[in-house]
Amino acid sequence: MSELQLLQTFKNQIINFLDELIQQFPNQAEFVIIRVFVKDQIPLADVLGRFIKECLDFHDQIKQKDEKFFLESDIIVNALGGNQMGLDVMDKLRELWRSDSLDQEDRDMVWRWLDLFFNIAQKYKTKYGYVPGWE
Repeated sequence: MSELQLLQTFKNQIINFLDELIQQFPNQAEFVIIRVFVKDQIPLADVLGRFIKECLDFHDQIKQKDEKFFLESDIIVNALGGNQMGLDVMDKLRELWRSDSLDQEDRDMVWRWLDLFFNIAQKYKTKYGYVPGWE
């Protein structure tokens, strides 16, 4: 895959993941807002660049399905820019993760999505290094 294809694939998969969350939780405005932000507001390279810089080191936590990734860290907040929107999305994810709204199958689906994001990011970094501007 070319550099541009990996960037686009990453962004598209994030959007697909958010679409699944929106479908499952249609009343959670935070997911709709972040979807619009990722799809229409963030430059293509920034989505993957920020993810590689802020999250890639935590791939082992994802592989091990370590819930601390969701419950105790600010990794996702940082990946979303460290702003109020990121905090709102992270708070919503934590709330859902602690609730009975997600069964084990749902949780496994989230882990698979996250693993996919990490695999795409690692493939990009291995082949092309850091995204320019996100070193």
